[in-house]
Amino acid sequence: EQEEYLLHCCHVYHDMWNFLVAKFKDNLPKVCRHGIIGYSDKDLKQEFVCENIPLRLYRSALEVYASSVQRVYSKLSKPPKFHKFNPNKQSFYIVDDNYIIDRNRQINIPRYLSNFTISKKISLSNLNIPDNINIISDVHYTYYKNKWYLSGHYEVNDVQINKDKDFLGLDWGIKNFYTDNNGVTYNYPKSVLREYQRIKRLQSIKDKKIKNSNNYNKIKLRLNKAYEKMNNLKRDFIEQLTTKLCKNNHIVIEDIDITDFFRKKKQFISRNNMIAPKNKFDEKLKWKCTKFGSYFMKVEPEYTSKTCSCCGYIFEELELKDRIFICPCCNNIVDRDINAAINIKNRGIYNISNDYLL
Repeated sequence: EQEEYLLHCCHVYHDMWNFLVAKFKDNLPKVCRHGIIGYSDKDLKQEFVCENIPLRLYRSALEVYASSVQRVYSKLSKPPKFHKFNPNKQSFYIVDDNYIIDRNRQINIPRYLSNFTISKKISLSNLNIPDNINIISDVHYTYYKNKWYLSGHYEVNDVQINKDKDFLGLDWGIKNFYTDNNGVTYNYPKSVLREYQRIKRLQSIKDKKIKNSNNYNKIKLRLNKAYEKMNNLKRDFIEQLTTKLCKNNHIVIEDIDITDFFRKKKQFISRNNMIAPKNKFDEKLKWKCTKFGSYFMKVEPEYTSKTCSCCGYIFEELELKDRIFICPCCNNIVDRDINAAINIKNRGIYNISNDYLL
């Protein structure tokens, strides 16, 4: 019953979003920080009638829609679009709701999300949350492949930048996932690739089964477990490696989008994003640098591979298939990725020294 009600909230939240997109499709409304000007949550409830839904769920849909419209006015994104319903992943957001952590490091789900009978408790003892944190805000409920996740925010004190750390340049490449300026390469474990191959095999088997049959549901359950295992392996690799890098170094990477870099190789993009998601790794690097008091900077990627790290000569004839950089000016011989990582590190030091240290 608990799960059915939460799924009902996900469905209603999804339909409310599409309702707002259709209502203001021709003329975007004037918005403020917490909603639409001249259109309250009660107005939405009168037009979009649904039973057993708390009023704050209407406010949540209005606030999320208003923030997306505000990004359109700031020229940061395109107008809101209709969301396609995905039965494997749904979520909803609760506005103006702070969850209190009790003495036993547990939080209570409010009664209006517990079938109005009894509140449920969720233990946080296995999470690395400081003891002085007592409130979680901006709560999201997410349903992903037959499992539920509760996420939120808590405030922490700012960490001062430690300027005594060394700078580390990271170059993203095709041969290796990342290469630093010291010549160390970082790649996802082979277990991730094995799970990816297993997912492809199970997906092929599932496509041959009759939909919603017993065999189809069995293969679907195995496929969900394989997805979960692969995501856990990737998350473990990202968490451990980013902590190791950001604790002792300032991080400098290229400001590059792989979708633009491999626009013509769509098959490689999908496989690369599934096995080694660069964007998630970069976001975690940025967050860990803030946590451990390190600089994090993205530099322009132009000519990082074609510029000699010793003399600065730009070798225009260097092609993508050339893995060794041989400078015709100073005869410097170095691996292409290591040379690029050194140039990325030097650009980061130059930008940091000009913008922050002076």
